[in-house]
Amino acid sequence: MPPIPISLVVGVLAFLVAIDVHEFSHALVANAQGDVTAKQLGRLSLNPIRHLDPVGTLLLLFMLVSGFGIGWGKPVPVNPANLRNGRLSMALVSVAGVGANLITAVVCGLLLRGHVLERGGVPELFVEALLAISIGLALFNLLPIFPLDGFNVAANILPRPVGAKLVQYGHWGPGILMLLIFLPQLIPGLRSVNVLGFILGPPARLLERLILGV
Repeated sequence: MPPIPISLVVGVLAFLVAIDVHEFSHALVANAQGDVTAKQLGRLSLNPIRHLDPVGTLLLLFMLVSGFGIGWGKPVPVNPANLRNGRLSMALVSVAGVGANLITAVVCGLLLRGHVLERGGVPELFVEALLAISIGLALFNLLPIFPLDGFNVAANILPRPVGAKLVQYGHWGPGILMLLIFLPQLIPGLRSVNVLGFILGPPARLLERLILGV
């Protein structure tokens, strides 16, 4: 059996940490806004096992090996009826994961800019991977497509009639995501077309440059 590439191990660990921080933050803000559902179910925890979705984890591994695909953590349950500020609280819960990933990226950037890690060592490789993955996860989740966080933020901060109309068409979201991710791989002439990369690449590179100061 050939040895597992260190880059794959580092990538898996970085993704698990990024997803763990993301889902924990949803639970933390939901609890702070009055809904204890996630806490009662043991989701107010930084233990990554609490936030792993079996199918999402397997697809995450496939994505890291193949170079395309999608992975996800177990969604944090939230009861909107328990939130003290209604739609505003729901928007805060939704954006919490994105905010946590961006904070993680900034911390990683400070570590790399401070040169506190051994050059070329595994810890530095991990922090570099965590920085890139945290930015990518944050931006991906900001897309206003159900079931991503950006959709829930938009549905709860837009005027109520507009938000309701958005929710009405939310069921199309998973299909749109699958088409964006997998359709280019299924059609030979489109394999060089990376729609998500075209959308998310420029802001991701800009954020990385700003965080690293380069």
